[in-house]
Amino acid sequence: MVLCVITRTFAISQGSLSLRSNYELTFNNATLTVNPLDVSVVADSAFKNASDPDPVLTFVSVPAVGTTLPNGQLISFSGSLARVAGEAAGKYKIIENTLGNSNHSINFTGALFTISVATGTKPVFSDAIELTAYPNPFTDHLYIDLQLTSDARVSLEIYNSLGVKLATVLDAYLNSSVRNILEYTPKNLSSGMLIYRLIINEKLSLTGKLIFKK
Repeated sequence: MVLCVITRTFAISQGSLSLRSNYELTFNNATLTVNPLDVSVVADSAFKNASDPDPVLTFVSVPAVGTTLPNGQLISFSGSLARVAGEAAGKYKIIENTLGNSNHSINFTGALFTISVATGTKPVFSDAIELTAYPNPFTDHLYIDLQLTSDARVSLEIYNSLGVKLATVLDAYLNSSVRNILEYTPKNLSSGMLIYRLIINEKLSLTGKLIFKK
């Protein structure tokens, strides 16, 4: 989805431009066109257990929020993301909703909001995995903090936005008593979106989006 922002035009006037007295200056009017900046916004996947309140929906952008542009403006956004309504267990699309900025054309990539059914007092999702990828966006190094709540065979893979596999960060049997800090160093990549896939006991358990800034 692209949020359309109006292109602005400004008249270019002669101003103080002049020639010597023995020349006659003929000035032709022109216009300056200012196009909105294209900004990529990628929603983060989100999770909750049924009956729990929704977490705050977050995203990453390129350029990143807080980036100072050459004209001195900061990348920032108004409004917020939303998800398709529903409370039954399942997956719901995260949508752009009111997120925007009058100076930006937003190229939005959505994500999924997963509602799981709790078993007793233990969340289903937490029973499987606890994973944090940081920083995001990242430049030269990405760190992935990973811990299981039960022993399992785990594979963590990195793909580009076209689905081409770039690296296998981990392929090993992990003990749930150990917290693992994994490191991924990109090689010969252009800036853009990456995707990680976490496979537990040969079943795809989690995917997520990363932003690489060269």
